[in-house]
Amino acid sequence: LTDGAVNLGDAIPKRLAEMIVRMRNNGIAFDAAGISADGLNDEILEALTRKGDGRYYLLDSLESVEDGFAKQIAGALRPAAKNVKIQVEFNPERVGKYKLLGFEKHRLKKEDFRNDKVDAAEMAAAEAGVALYQVQTKPDGYGDIGTVSIRFRDLDSGNMVEELWPIPYETEALRPDLASNSMKIATVASLFAIKLKGDVLADTVDLKELTSLISSLAPEVRNDPRIKKLEVMIQQARQISGE
Repeated sequence: LTDGAVNLGDAIPKRLAEMIVRMRNNGIAFDAAGISADGLNDEILEALTRKGDGRYYLLDSLESVEDGFAKQIAGALRPAAKNVKIQVEFNPERVGKYKLLGFEKHRLKKEDFRNDKVDAAEMAAAEAGVALYQVQTKPDGYGDIGTVSIRFRDLDSGNMVEELWPIPYETEALRPDLASNSMKIATVASLFAIKLKGDVLADTVDLKELTSLISSLAPEVRNDPRIKKLEVMIQQARQISGE
């Protein structure tokens, strides 16, 4: 638990990273929880946890502490898989263009997918990962959109396991408002981040549509404190931008 100021002891990020890598090589993961949003050195903490096979938590309110933080910590102490990597490969006969939205700090080189010396994430049994792509398909093309592969170290056997699934092509993609709750949340959060960042796609993001998408969530999901906080931030952005 830290305020992330890095102002006591050895405060040089490079030496801190080297120490954390040594811990990781000895089987000790490094997790960090940043307390308060004021003056928090978010970038350093996130970078250190990535090097330490750990997780980074931002605790900027009482709600963020109460909202499953204990469960997240418990999950971190009982990982289900280590060195988890995901790779999506698109079929050029079906896909003209594609873009991964976000995840700039977490991308690996294509050749590192099967390079087990390149470290990746740990995941607990109840955790899930999300990757969102913008894809332009070729209606006159052929075949699946592509494949998604996952590679991880099984903790029971110690062996690397790899699985692959096809991504089928559908002539009519499901409208966002008819998608699952998890897909709606991923879509809203990703597009809102693009809007705030000022990405090249920012002008195509309609904040009013994001508000409508949140409104279409199931009541028990929409009442989640994290979703409510996201909704409030979008409303604030609409007020500032006049949308």
